[in-house]
Amino acid sequence: MLSDRSRKDRCFLLPIRVAWFGSAILLLCGSVAGFAQDVTTSSAPPQIQFQVLQRWKAQAGDHSIYFNLVVPPILPVASAQPAPSAPAASGDSQATEKKFVSVFMTATVYDHQITAVTVNQENGSFKAYSDLDFTYLAGVQTCETDDSTYSFFLVVDNQDSSALDPNSPQATELAQARSVLPALQNMPAGTASQYGAAAGTAAANPDAIAALDVLHAYYDVASAQLIQRYQQRVAAAAQAALEASQNPPVPKDTIINFWPIKSTLFPNGVQGGASK
Repeated sequence: MLSDRSRKDRCFLLPIRVAWFGSAILLLCGSVAGFAQDVTTSSAPPQIQFQVLQRWKAQAGDHSIYFNLVVPPILPVASAQPAPSAPAASGDSQATEKKFVSVFMTATVYDHQITAVTVNQENGSFKAYSDLDFTYLAGVQTCETDDSTYSFFLVVDNQDSSALDPNSPQATELAQARSVLPALQNMPAGTASQYGAAAGTAAANPDAIAALDVLHAYYDVASAQLIQRYQQRVAAAAQAALEASQNPPVPKDTIINFWPIKSTLFPNGVQGGASK
């Protein structure tokens, strides 16, 4: 069964930020665990001056890591924040409060034409096939309707059908999608986007259907902006990669300052002394 929508919804297109935490520093710390087991570390503000008592150095590829045993510094005390005031009571606050729906989706896009999208829900995974390229929706994080707010977490993977093994699960999935969305290549211009449920998956709950409706309706009214934002992200990533290859960053040394609170080696903590 195909679905199409004519409703208009408000969505917010936000940049995606990815945080990466390397493991090299953790591995290197293991090599000096003999003196660091009973200590605490601190990432103190730059304005604090440390009195170094002893220093160890470890090489990490093209840069060095320095472990400084320091005199315990006097850290600034955070000022107490006033408690937030309670919001004013409103007779119709319950009536105007919107329902919040968190939606986790994974999407496989074939040839930038067909998307197999899976919505994870409490009673299992609901799968549908869409004629949209969900690559363009990867930057959409929040959508609002008149009565609900949808928060999307979408993971997108792209596949080239010509490179698929005919016996692979992806090839089978693509064949099923084409059977659900017939005559996809001949859809007239201006036709609303469509999706159809895949056979054999869990029954969709109302929130899953509504979330897919919202995304498709938003694409229908904002496709030009979505495609432009995607092209800008691709161009920016290519430019950043080019600049990084032409001007590789200069490795910087890492300095870790630490001091014991109490340990077998320092039963009374660390006292001031000469730097080494």
